[in-house]
Amino acid sequence: MAREPNHFETANQISSHLCTVDVQQFSTGRLNHEYQTFGNLASAKRAIVAFHGFGRTAADFKVFQPLVKNDQVLFAFNLIHHGQSRILQNPDAPITPEEYAHFLQNFLKHHHLERCHLLGYSLGGKVCMMLVQQCPATIESWMLIAPDGVKRNRYYQFATDTAIGRKLFDSVVENPSVVIRFADWMLRLGIFNEKLHRFIHLNMENREVRALVRDVWQSYRAFVPTLKLLQHTVNSQHIPTVLIYGRHDSVIKLWQGEKLNAGLDRDSLHVLDTGHLLLEPRTISYLDEHDLWFD
Repeated sequence: MAREPNHFETANQISSHLCTVDVQQFSTGRLNHEYQTFGNLASAKRAIVAFHGFGRTAADFKVFQPLVKNDQVLFAFNLIHHGQSRILQNPDAPITPEEYAHFLQNFLKHHHLERCHLLGYSLGGKVCMMLVQQCPATIESWMLIAPDGVKRNRYYQFATDTAIGRKLFDSVVENPSVVIRFADWMLRLGIFNEKLHRFIHLNMENREVRALVRDVWQSYRAFVPTLKLLQHTVNSQHIPTVLIYGRHDSVIKLWQGEKLNAGLDRDSLHVLDTGHLLLEPRTISYLDEHDLWFD
């Protein structure tokens, strides 16, 4: 079978006080991803590929610009349904990890690269986990910052893996009152804390955000990391790993990082005195002070 053609185009340039950010798009197979480039591509010999969290954008990674070395370039991708990133064909079918691995390898080939470092935050961390499982030989090293994917949420599983769950989720987009009342009830019982309760309200009170939750969950529903396989792959392939977690994170709990770290040959866990919002100057300072940035 003939390989799907790649499509590459420059969209525009955004000037900032830190750098000139090149915003482009790359397509292969069903997937079209918008991305931003940080660093000097012309002189770069090594690439860092980054994926952001839910509801965020590739621009979040601009904060890492001071760490990008002269021979490095950071490609920050907008996840599907964010920015101009989209599924080009059969959009109701979930994305497969194989498709993502194919996309990454074609993207690197386009830039005359064979391997890259991975950087993933929250949902983007789960994407990185699947790429390591799928194409470990392509990955030089990786850094996960409060990654989703260690624990699979039962509500997420019901809403994406069952026909009735998907139908209910569609109805929630139009009428979120059931979910909001459920969150209020769980708060009263002490099962949800204030931060998680507020997080659910913020994601349910706006229809556009509710639709984004549904679309992202449906498109990425095949991204289910297998923890033991992931740990075995990292250990057997000797993939250098950095895990960054917030001690007070109520979205991605610290115990998840401890569980992931426990199965690795080398202690890779670093805990910052923060919550879930880790793409900020304090994290950059920590990475710099502890020499944790990619070589």
